[in-house]
Amino acid sequence: MDIVGAIEHALSIVTGVLGIGRSAGDVKQSRDTRSAEERERETLLRLLYGEVLFNVMALRIGAQIMPPILLTADDVYRGLLSSGRLSATDLTTDELMLVAAPYTIVHLMRFQFTQEAVPLMALRLRGHDYDALESLGKMFREAEAMLRPVTWPEERQEQMAEAIEEALQPIAKPGVARRALNTAQGLLQPMIVVAAAWTMYRVAQAHRRTS
Repeated sequence: MDIVGAIEHALSIVTGVLGIGRSAGDVKQSRDTRSAEERERETLLRLLYGEVLFNVMALRIGAQIMPPILLTADDVYRGLLSSGRLSATDLTTDELMLVAAPYTIVHLMRFQFTQEAVPLMALRLRGHDYDALESLGKMFREAEAMLRPVTWPEERQEQMAEAIEEALQPIAKPGVARRALNTAQGLLQPMIVVAAAWTMYRVAQAHRRTS
């Protein structure tokens, strides 16, 4: 699968949902009718929503790769958290915790997905890598469902529904054969890298002898 194309497609959906490319008249009208605080809240919520939605889609992309990988972004959330601007979103404590939960868990999962090939064997054979991606995806989907009505007017939500419907579907665990193939590929990857490095070394040595 073309991961670059898949990510570009996900980004195009997110930018479309965020309304990037609206006419200057629309932007000017919004600026004329809202206070600075309201405009900041709207901007921060939309950026945060966009990242959460992107993560929902990126996790699905990662699950389709063989073997599956963990794909997420956290620049917006970490930036808001470190700058203290997260409070400017006016989200309640419960809502903030719902958003924070998947961003906290993702750091633990990165450790899980970056283990050596052999320790990953049991995880991949049992499909626990897909279980982990789906658990994280569910948390981001719950954050998306909470943020959507507080970020967008009802009319805009209806327009978004079709564009993001597929992204909100659960991540399915494949059968045993696919999981076994994932395990084999995970084990072969470091061997392929070593073989390629050895081949390049031998070619370089041969070149030196003939030069």
